[in-house]
Amino acid sequence: MRAYLNSAIVTVPGVIGPLITSVLAGFAFARLRFPFRNAAFLLFLSTMIIPEQVLLVPRFMIANWLHIYNSYWALILPYLTTAYGTFLIRQACLTIPQDLFDAAKMDGANVMQQIIHVAVPSIGPQLAALGMLLFVWRWNDYAMPLIMLTRPELFTVPVALSTFIEDHANINYAALMAATVLSTAPLLVVFIIANKFFVQSVVSSGVKG
Repeated sequence: MRAYLNSAIVTVPGVIGPLITSVLAGFAFARLRFPFRNAAFLLFLSTMIIPEQVLLVPRFMIANWLHIYNSYWALILPYLTTAYGTFLIRQACLTIPQDLFDAAKMDGANVMQQIIHVAVPSIGPQLAALGMLLFVWRWNDYAMPLIMLTRPELFTVPVALSTFIEDHANINYAALMAATVLSTAPLLVVFIIANKFFVQSVVSSGVKG
């Protein structure tokens, strides 16, 4: 149960934070006009080609420098933004008719009000799909907690599962399999809840106009 709580503590901000930043950045890249917008977007998008494994050592060094090593913050701060989420939300915002934003401007809506009252309600399926993917990624993350945590009371579910394996000759398979099944329960619940919205996002992404 402690591992469940630890995973929840790092997963919830790891879902809500990127959703917020992806909406803000995606809307800015899609609808706002500013110098070097396309170049900045391509530069931001190019970070997707960097493998996660390459970032482990720099993140460890930064966490140690910020004195957040061996804490929840070491697993939360690196994942508050996501290039993939920004790309997905930008593409979704481009499908919203400009007339809706023009009408909102005529009613006196500022940029934040346009995001909250026009953009977000129009891209609900995409947000749900992104939220589901973020939840799966953060809940199943093994490498970062393994590198950033050494205190057993902070272990997340994937790292806690590895403690069932004392050595290759002495593995408690019954406990390991039971714990593995229990660790997938939140993923199944999230998938069942977000499945409808995920399908809608896939369908809408293939329809133009």
